[in-house]
Parts: sequence; C-alpha cells; structure tokens
Amino acid sequence: MKLDISSVGLMIGYKLPITKHLNIDFIIAGPGAGNYNFKFINKKDLPEEFYEDLNQALEDYSILDFINGDFRFSQVNNRSQFNAFSFKYGISLGYTF
Repeated sequence: MKLDISSVGLMIGYKLPITKHLNIDFIIAGPGAGNYNFKFINKKDLPEEFYEDLNQALEDYSILDFINGDFRFSQVNNRSQFNAFSFKYGISLGYTF
C-alpha cells in the first residue's frame, strides 16, 4: 500500500519558555483540509473477517462516519482518493543552541 497525504491549514499555539534554551510548544488548534490518496497492490482477496473488523473499527471513530467500509481490495493496483477535514494539535519540546 502507498499513502500520500497533502494538507493545508492554520495552527494556533503558545510557546512556553522553561529556561534560556529550553521551551515547550503547545499547538492548541490547527484546523485544515487534507487530500488522501491511496494505492493498493493486492495479490489475492482478503478474508471476510478483515472487512468485518474494519467496519467495526470505523464505527468507533465518529469523525470517520463519511467513510464507507463496505468496499473490497480485490482489484490489483486499485486507487482511491478522498478529501476530508483535518485537525492538528500537539505538544513539542524545543531546545535552542
């Protein structure tokens, strides 16, 4: 499988200085949009249990409700592409030399 993700958006955050050289960056909000491009190389069909587990896993994430898990990877060199809302957040530790 090959996965390419391109996204564009904004980030809002805060830098907390701990010492003269050490800081913590808080990314509080980062809304944007992403383009997801999948390429599958499948040599044989997957078992039915895989698709049942996939649908069950997708139900646990409400943000992924728009993705229909009732698809099959049975075609060789199959491609799929979709656009979706993305949201980034995080904490990073930085050191300045």
